Amino acid sequence: MNVKYDLSNVLTLRRLIAGVGRSAMLAGMAAGLALAAPLPAQASNSQDHPDDIQQITAPENPLSLIISLEDQTIDVYRGMELVDSSRISSGMSGFESPSGIFSILQKNRYHRSNIYSNAPMPYMQRLTWSGIALHGGNVPNRPASHGCIRLPMPFAEMLFGLTERSAHVIITYDKTRPEIVRHENLFQPRPDVVASGSTGLGLRPALRYASSEVRLEAENPSWMFGDFEAGLPGEEARTPYSDEPLRILVTRRTGRERVMDVQTLLNDLGYDSGDVDGYIGSMTANAVKGFQGENELQATGIITDDLITALYRAAGRGLPPSGHIYVRQGFEDMFDAPMRIIRPEDPLGTHIYTAMQFLPLDDKVQWVGITAERSPIAGLTEALDRIEIPPHIQRRIANMLSPGSSLTISDNGISIETLEAGTDFIVLTPPPAT
Repeated sequence: MNVKYDLSNVLTLRRLIAGVGRSAMLAGMAAGLALAAPLPAQASNSQDHPDDIQQITAPENPLSLIISLEDQTIDVYRGMELVDSSRISSGMSGFESPSGIFSILQKNRYHRSNIYSNAPMPYMQRLTWSGIALHGGNVPNRPASHGCIRLPMPFAEMLFGLTERSAHVIITYDKTRPEIVRHENLFQPRPDVVASGSTGLGLRPALRYASSEVRLEAENPSWMFGDFEAGLPGEEARTPYSDEPLRILVTRRTGRERVMDVQTLLNDLGYDSGDVDGYIGSMTANAVKGFQGENELQATGIITDDLITALYRAAGRGLPPSGHIYVRQGFEDMFDAPMRIIRPEDPLGTHIYTAMQFLPLDDKVQWVGITAERSPIAGLTEALDRIEIPPHIQRRIANMLSPGSSLTISDNGISIETLEAGTDFIVLTPPPAT
């Protein structure tokens, strides 16, 4: 007997099991089997179905599009399966296509360029709001575009019908391919709590992006100096369940976040650094000088690693966090939090890990990894070895996990392309050294 699963019913069943808990799993399974049972043969005509009964179809593994600039090729994978390949034309000299990790942000069957003389871009699939896209066009077996990835017209039409918004596109210089990765730092679903949304953590609001600036909203920025291994006591974050896949980015803490750390700690220690805004104004510089002068540091007013370490020590906060984790869902910011990167001075490279399909009773999900930027000392597994995600963050992500969710680890931080509204995390990688 072949039973097909529909993702919406799978998620409904998942919520049912979560709601009753594992102690009542048998009752939940009975209801789940009623949902999953194939209909009698005589009811195969959809007109005979009651309105509330749906055919249950198996979800497919997510697509990954891998483009090699060196080989001028695109490979389309569904999970580990190579679906199709084609030649491409990337950006010519002076208009080189960017490399990194992208997502399909917009699709338009009939599109014209608003940059290059209204040039036609059929079967356009946008990768950045600054003008990079996949589209059909002339492919002369060499780089020939103004930065876009040109595809042969039949392939562009086929690919347009195959993809959905948010599908990952990895553009690399070297040829790369997906690998199955098993690691304790790859998130696993929690069917017993996935619908409750109760995670027992307190986090500042997620990043809000506007124009070319990163605006950090926090009523009480001192959240980041609590025990971020355990979350803030007495607070509970309730996350509405969504079927959208998560987009998770782990990278190094940015300069502005470090400045906010310094301003918050200085204020807590009695040095008036002004507003916690991430900008080094005269009040912040004077407060830094005051702390430096009273703690056997050269009073320069400049923020250094030694200053940050001394501030954390003086505030009794231990070692400063070296990394940060950001979470988006449906192109919207969900939350972000500090974390640790082990040996932060060593390169991590850039890697993306994607969760494959899973069903309601699954407690283990297979992950597939792709390296977008190689590190001499950190491959797919080694990069995971060096991240320490606080347990409460792991729990919250596990509660929200859905098929197609992805984790990106990169040295390169949040790119300027990510600052636009309506994107996943876009991670740009540098060209190879010449």
